[in-house]
Amino acid sequence: KVVQDLQTQNIPLIRLARPIINTLNQDSLRLWYRDPVKENSIIDYSFAGNIFPSECHPLISTNNCFADTAYLAENNFSIAPLNFFSTRQLQHQVTLQDREVLHTFAINYQYSSPPQDLNRDYQALYQIYLHPSAQFVNLEKNNQEVDVSINKEIVNGLSLFQVPLLHSPQGDVSVKINFKLENVLSTDSSTPLSYSIKTYHQPGTELKNN
Repeated sequence: KVVQDLQTQNIPLIRLARPIINTLNQDSLRLWYRDPVKENSIIDYSFAGNIFPSECHPLISTNNCFADTAYLAENNFSIAPLNFFSTRQLQHQVTLQDREVLHTFAINYQYSSPPQDLNRDYQALYQIYLHPSAQFVNLEKNNQEVDVSINKEIVNGLSLFQVPLLHSPQGDVSVKINFKLENVLSTDSSTPLSYSIKTYHQPGTELKNN
């Protein structure tokens, strides 16, 4: 029926194009295959939602190049539509210091007039992919270090950190999650150092807030 309406122009083609363009802009295109062979042929690629280690660009000197990868996915386990009452901004800062690489994910929340009967905290789970040698340093909430229990595993050649956090959905809340990679940068001063990083964007979030 939809195809017929498009052919007869009862439904303008632009009405179909707009949601497709919006989906592409949010990196959340979904594909289904009836044939499992075709489905399995793409499941191991990055565009299928998997995160893989990056490589240095061919134009960069590979003799002294360090390739890094970063991806943060945030999951709401509070079973409350807090996104209707909040804005969120994510900043990812990378610092090269001596032989170390430091990663800081800074997430700022602003809550405006949540319902009075919302009697639960925001329960977030941050899933963060980094280089396999990455180590968790600490987590800060509103500039105070928080003691959290994290889980780390190696997935597709990358470190996957599972970092849980609770906070009250009131006013402004700042979260910083810090990681470090020790002894990964070369000390050979005779060869220029190159640093390459690939960052992935979480589908469903606006690029302007990342």
